[in-house]
Amino acid sequence: FAYNTGTGTNFSVTVRTEDGKGSGYATRGYNDVTKLDTKSATKIATDKAVGSAQAKAIEPGKYTVILEPAAAAVLLERIIFGLDARQADEGRSFLSKPGGTTRLGEKMVDERVNIYSDPLSTDLPTNTWTGDGRPQEKVSWIEKGVVKNFTYSRYWAEKKGVKAVPFPDGIIMEGGTKSLEELIKGTKKG
Repeated sequence: FAYNTGTGTNFSVTVRTEDGKGSGYATRGYNDVTKLDTKSATKIATDKAVGSAQAKAIEPGKYTVILEPAAAAVLLERIIFGLDARQADEGRSFLSKPGGTTRLGEKMVDERVNIYSDPLSTDLPTNTWTGDGRPQEKVSWIEKGVVKNFTYSRYWAEKKGVKAVPFPDGIIMEGGTKSLEELIKGTKKG
């Protein structure tokens, strides 16, 4: 027998300028409601709306793109859902290689990137087991840019003779130390 307690709060806001030309969005999610600052998030969405109202076309070309945390989180989710061993083994994943092999052990992103899950993290505590009863454990998914682990359903783990590793309930990404503002300030063409 086991049990788990948890809390969660989510907030999203979309702001449009009166003329409809500008739009801004912000979202926040926490396991501790005292960390939620709706005023700050709304100000960010409002600033984006005002700033985008007079957007101008730019010439096609190569530009540095800096994603805000909400956008990066969506891409991060796609990466995590792509770590399914069966999909990779069967050639249905960006982690598949021709001939039935996978990119496990290969460098896929910058060496500063570490992605892991830890149900006991104080910053992002999650359930300690999955809905089907498997325990969640601390797992390094991408370490120094290298794909380290895949998720395995019970079926696929049995077929491959490995441990069943569930999808994480939450993911943590570590990398650079610069703030969003510092990244923007240091971008020459973006």
